[in-house]
Amino acid sequence: MAKAGRPVALGVALLVQVQVAQAQEFPAPTDRNHTLDVFLGSAIGSARIVGMGGTAVATAEGSAGVLTNPASPAVRPATSNDDWDWDWHLDSLVPSFDTDYDNNGIKTEDESLSVTGGLVVQYRDWGLGFSVLSQSSSNDTSSGERFTATGLLAKLTLARSLWRDQLVVGIGVRDLRLTIMGGEQELLSLGGVSAESGVMWKPQAKSIRVGGSLSLPVISDDTELQECDPLDCAGYIVPNKAKVPWQATVGFAHRHAPSAWNTRLKDAQWRDEKALLWAIDAVLTGPTQRGIGIEAFAQHMVQPSGRTLSLSVRAGAEYELLPGDLRLRLGSYYEAKRFKDPQGEKIPGRMHLTGGFQWNLWSFSLWGDKHRLSLSFALDRARDFVNS
Repeated sequence: MAKAGRPVALGVALLVQVQVAQAQEFPAPTDRNHTLDVFLGSAIGSARIVGMGGTAVATAEGSAGVLTNPASPAVRPATSNDDWDWDWHLDSLVPSFDTDYDNNGIKTEDESLSVTGGLVVQYRDWGLGFSVLSQSSSNDTSSGERFTATGLLAKLTLARSLWRDQLVVGIGVRDLRLTIMGGEQELLSLGGVSAESGVMWKPQAKSIRVGGSLSLPVISDDTELQECDPLDCAGYIVPNKAKVPWQATVGFAHRHAPSAWNTRLKDAQWRDEKALLWAIDAVLTGPTQRGIGIEAFAQHMVQPSGRTLSLSVRAGAEYELLPGDLRLRLGSYYEAKRFKDPQGEKIPGRMHLTGGFQWNLWSFSLWGDKHRLSLSFALDRARDFVNS
């Protein structure tokens, strides 16, 4: 919020906002025959996933991996040898200093937050996983009202390892809930369910892994609004659908270290050794027929989004510099083209540079088991975008 005594700065800011608004004119909606394209092009997940450029499908393990590969619940770390085991995660991502979170060309001052958490329970060759991704974004529209979009994506997956733990397969369901508020008025409250599957090949006593996942689209057709006319709901013409497009991902990873990656360690609590892990993923995202962007919808405009296939390539590495103490991460990825500008031309994709670390601060024993307390951090930087 601007402070008193700064009229020049405030005037410049208002002028910039007006110029941006004039440069980003899209047509206003005239009917409801549109679909909100619920798409996220930036890397999301644990600090490890973000720090390694969003690569995850071939390196997925345990709870955090459920977000990217349904086979993950049955992929155990090398030191897990009991019949029963479990894993959990909780991570948050806070975009900051960004003016174009979705790479749609519309400069806004968003307040955004992403939180993900999950739990995995494992028994012998089986794994059952549950994860939730919550995202919220709010900004002030040109008319001065507050526009807030909140999405909740929940996943339940069942996985099993086969062929002496060399092949892991998983299936699951994902449930989308999307709520959009215009000021105090609820504009949309939609939901839908679809299926997904995943696979990972990790040949015994080798140091390579290959992964793949396929998520079917989530389409919501809930068109009834209880409190207002969908053709004039707090001044909005409400689209009749929302869609999370289908997505297919393939990935490859290799680990160079004294011990083979795909080998169980019988008597070790942790795998402490100098190691270099690198991975690469290719992500193909399906189209959304008559798709429009959510931010443009907030400004009462129709911006084409997701009308064609989108391809993103991601690469990253992790190096255990000080075994048992410090891991360093570095990555990069291409955020695919998804939106069009007012002239109908595709807005160029953008390159991201990511990095991070994991620093083990303290080792201790609790109820006869050894544990570690560690600090992890990740940073994702691109044009008009910073995520941490």
